[in-house]
Amino acid sequence: MEFIPYIGPIIGPAPAVGVALFNDPISALWVVLLFVALQQLEGHLVAPQVFGLSLRINPILIILALLIGYQLYGIVGALVALPLSAVIRQTVLYLRRHLVLEPWIVTAPDGAGAVGPAFALEPGRCPECGAAAQSDDAFCSNCGASLEPRVRTPG
Repeated sequence: MEFIPYIGPIIGPAPAVGVALFNDPISALWVVLLFVALQQLEGHLVAPQVFGLSLRINPILIILALLIGYQLYGIVGALVALPLSAVIRQTVLYLRRHLVLEPWIVTAPDGAGAVGPAFALEPGRCPECGAAAQSDDAFCSNCGASLEPRVRTPG
């Protein structure tokens, strides 16, 4: 009955509770409590971990996506939340790998065209992130960018 969303966990324990009810009402109560505890354990720990591994999304983000989807669009939103999260994750990863932004072009005080943001013209600064750099460093310790001077050649 686990394959039926929302109704399956309620219908599934019914035969076990019925058998326990014929035996002893207290044991039926224990069976109900056991099934509730099992459902809570599965819903809050096991399922987010399994979905997190298969979708490669953080389990906390999975729970958050399910809650937001349910709050916005109800049961349909909860059902669509995880596939939509996976699509958004893949889109962000694709854009991160393939989207290249053009560098800024700033004119140096001496008139030569330099490539980079305005703080790239300051000596001792990284041209990419603006972090302070040592004079003997070849790469920025903050972002890993090359600290070699880049001058745009005409033509």
